[in-house]
Amino acid sequence: MPQSSNIKVLRDEGVPQSSVFTLLSRYADVAFINQSVFAEYIKFVKEIGIKPFKPASVEALVIVTKLSKSTWELKLDIFERFGWPRDVALLAFNKVPNIMALSEKKITNSMKFYIEEVGLQLEDIVGRPNILRYSLKKRIVPRCSVVKILKLKGFIKDDVSIPRLITTSEKIFMENYVIKFQESVPQLQKLYVGELGLYLKFWRRQFPGAL
Repeated sequence: MPQSSNIKVLRDEGVPQSSVFTLLSRYADVAFINQSVFAEYIKFVKEIGIKPFKPASVEALVIVTKLSKSTWELKLDIFERFGWPRDVALLAFNKVPNIMALSEKKITNSMKFYIEEVGLQLEDIVGRPNILRYSLKKRIVPRCSVVKILKLKGFIKDDVSIPRLITTSEKIFMENYVIKFQESVPQLQKLYVGELGLYLKFWRRQFPGAL
């Protein structure tokens, strides 16, 4: 039976039971693929540095089964054009496998914005590659716009971590960077909520009376 054979391969490689269960419950189509093909995917994932015992191993396995070789190479080429050697791109994939599931347009636009508009260094993005997954329109641009204004007015330091601010929860970002300064910089609400239209219902539910 393909399933039991493939599961045995995973267990022999040291993949924990919790990850095996994730594969079976969420990605049954991958668990049931041909055994020899499955073994080749496992081999490839190991060769690019994914450790079988890490939680990301199953996610990485699923991603590589969904991408053609040409698509995989194309996305590596995109990162390379922005200055990431392939080993660095694979390191980022090792941390957050889903970045390779992003569209070519999404990867390009996010990398370009972070580097050219925000001024992030490549190592900043490699450190937290999950920042590539967020929406430019709904999260990245609004938050960076708020931070830019607060920096210009001297309310926050220039060395504030943009990747950390991008990944922090909406509630915490609201409290620490918008509501906190709403009297000193009242235009922040208009910028973040009005002009960029970011989740008005969420704001009003979480912070009644704040808007």
